[in-house]
Amino acid sequence: MDELKAYLLERNSDTNAIALLIDPLRRGDIVLVWQGALSDVGDASEKFLLGYEKNTPRSGGYMVTGGGFVRQISAEEFAEYKPLPKQLVSVPDDKDKK
Repeated sequence: MDELKAYLLERNSDTNAIALLIDPLRRGDIVLVWQGALSDVGDASEKFLLGYEKNTPRSGGYMVTGGGFVRQISAEEFAEYKPLPKQLVSVPDDKDKK
């Protein structure tokens, strides 16, 4: 957690905004997928969870996709997402489809 805080402090001057993320993470109010592998190929990471409010699986709430988009979703929608994988998933390109 301290590494994440230091990383954010290097890149952001708003310490209050950083606290709004770090404090809930420490309390367990936000679940974050650690060491997930992000893809730089199109929107391949978009279908995976990067983080979410702890009650989202039961009652819906906010989530962040691997593509960096924040969404408010229902518990049913949440069930359709998988956590960001620990290693990159191969995405076939058009040449592989022939």
